[in-house]
Amino acid sequence: MLIVISSETDFATEAMQINQLFQSGMQCFHLRKPMATKEECRILIRAIDKKYHRKIMLHQWYVLSSEFHLKGVHLKEAFRRDLSEKGPTYVKGYQEKGFCVSSSFHSDLELASCIIPFDYFLLSPVFDSISKKEYKGNGFDVTSSNKYVVGLGGVSKNTIPKTVQLGYKGVAVLGAVWESEDPVECFKELQTCYNLNNL
Repeated sequence: MLIVISSETDFATEAMQINQLFQSGMQCFHLRKPMATKEECRILIRAIDKKYHRKIMLHQWYVLSSEFHLKGVHLKEAFRRDLSEKGPTYVKGYQEKGFCVSSSFHSDLELASCIIPFDYFLLSPVFDSISKKEYKGNGFDVTSSNKYVVGLGGVSKNTIPKTVQLGYKGVAVLGAVWESEDPVECFKELQTCYNLNNL
């Protein structure tokens, strides 16, 4: 799985570029807008072609997942921890309705001990982050994990082969795409590299 996470900030051609990414083969898009209101997220989703809605994961305003029949929801680390023992029931509630559920982790030990049945787990930062310069990579090795772990943080054409060696079943990109001069062309190059490495 090659996941593209949205830019935190809005820009004029965003919806158009998201549609172009889907047209270019993007299979999963994480809509992550920490500062956006529900209505702002709703407007952006409406601007994305309806045929791609089942490939969108939400990081906030989960009610929109039902409103637009999206792929599912992503639980932030703090929210997952706050759920505590209610976590498995909360997640299964979404999964029983046909939604996919994922979550963020910043510790391989915490990921290994997690009993919540997420569909996949985002672990970061694997390498030095492109979008958050202060985030230094930890080089997490997940070859012994039986979970579907997706590597995030510093993922680029140059690091995808190393991601495979570290045992990840998928990768997520943010800075590599949105900080490039041409996000769509950059995604195509990442996708080619991803496919060549049999992820």
